[in-house]
Formats: sequence, structure tokens, C-alpha cells
Amino acid sequence: MRFILHQIEDAVQRKFPGHSVLSSLFFLRFLCPAIVRCESFMQIEPLSIDERRAMVLVTKILQAIANGVEMKEAHLANLNPFIGEKSALVKDMCSKLIVRLSLSLSLSLSLSP
Repeated sequence: MRFILHQIEDAVQRKFPGHSVLSSLFFLRFLCPAIVRCESFMQIEPLSIDERRAMVLVTKILQAIANGVEMKEAHLANLNPFIGEKSALVKDMCSKLIVRLSLSLSLSLSLSP
């Protein structure tokens, strides 16, 4: 998965220098669906309507953190300082993932005959 994310990020950087899609892509396509449809990935009872709604709210917050955007809904707006703070951490985590992968690829390529 690291290799695929690295290739996607590399392609985006060539087309749109200075933009990153890693955190948005990872959260939107991998993490958030696993949270909302957790019974598809684990052997658990189907979620109730209230439990599903709670999971959807969690994923909305996670997606806002990944995208670095504020919540517009009045009942979630008080989370905006938290979202801003955590957004920087998520972007940093994703950039470290790419740096580690780039170093690994460089090292393996330099060691190959």
C-alpha cells in the first residue's frame, strides 16, 4: 500500500506541485469506509441506526481533519480548533510515510546490481 500511495502522490506532485492528496485519499477510500461499514470487515452484529449515525459523524470529523477544512454544521463547529490542530499532524504523518518510502526505494535501487 505504501508503494501505491507513493506513486499516487508522485503523480499528483508532477501535475499539481505543492498539493498533496495522501491524507484525503487514505481516509476517504480506506479508513472511513472501514469505520462506517465495520461489520463488512469484522464479524460483528450489524450496527443500529444510531450506531451507524455515530460512525458517520466520526468519519466526517476524520475526513475534515484529513482535508484540513472546518466543520460547517453548527453542532460540530466547536470541533474546528481540534480539527485544525490534528490536521497538521495527519499531513505530517503522511509526508513521513512518503519520505520513508522514498528512502527505502532509493536504498534498494542503489543496492541492486
